Amino acid sequence: MVNRSRCSRQGRVAKYCTRSVKLITNRAIKKCLFIAASMAITMPALSAENCTFQFDNGETLRMPVARTLEQQSAGLRNVEPDAIAAGLAFVWSEPNFRFVWTRDAPALSVAWLDHNGVVLSVQELPANSSEMYSSAAPAMAVLELAPGGFSRLGISPGSRVVSSSCLRLAP
Repeated sequence: MVNRSRCSRQGRVAKYCTRSVKLITNRAIKKCLFIAASMAITMPALSAENCTFQFDNGETLRMPVARTLEQQSAGLRNVEPDAIAAGLAFVWSEPNFRFVWTRDAPALSVAWLDHNGVVLSVQELPANSSEMYSSAAPAMAVLELAPGGFSRLGISPGSRVVSSSCLRLAP
């Protein structure tokens, strides 16, 4: 025989817990959106640190590095055209799946590099898109250039960085 008062009480607890989780989740989402909106209003300047990437085809890129979370979040949004032409590098100490988007940013050409400096993929991203684009495998760096920048330089999937001033390449 089922104890109806116990089942009823368990049902109320489950409903309360579900509602509480939804409230916590909604608060967390609102807080994240507030932080993102705040960062969009006060964009940090691009890093003064520059990094060089020398590729196996002889091409060398010299670009600013986004080191801080604010710089990485801002990317190339709301920057001068000269900054877009120079590009931007995102470099991490550990490989992981990396994501980029172009919300409030111009169209970009993006290359993902693995721990050996090998270009995993190159993608042309549209301007002002909320769609997230991911590396095909764990990446150590993401390089952003103006649209078509990598193809003009002859850099494609399989190209390799042979030396870099900021990317620690595996031996």
